[in-house]
Amino acid sequence: MVPFVVLLPRAAKRDARVLIAMAATVLAGRWLDLYLVILPETTAQPHFGVVEVATALGAAAVLVGFTIRALDAAPLVPINDPFLAASLEHHTT
Repeated sequence: MVPFVVLLPRAAKRDARVLIAMAATVLAGRWLDLYLVILPETTAQPHFGVVEVATALGAAAVLVGFTIRALDAAPLVPINDPFLAASLEHHTT
């Protein structure tokens, strides 16, 4: 519920730091959820060690790698867009 409540105001949705913090919160919560669902089936005693950290960092590295690769594949600014100038002017005022 925390990300939902924090992101209710419009100002929070326009602040990149708040968005990054809430995205990290959601990802950490999802990871914890999966960890707690899978862990009881695989081990009798819970533990948190190097393997768990390395797995999370490896998954994050793969995600970042695929994201960078996808962003490099196409230009982020549309080419020959007739409405681009008007759109940029609208957002700067």
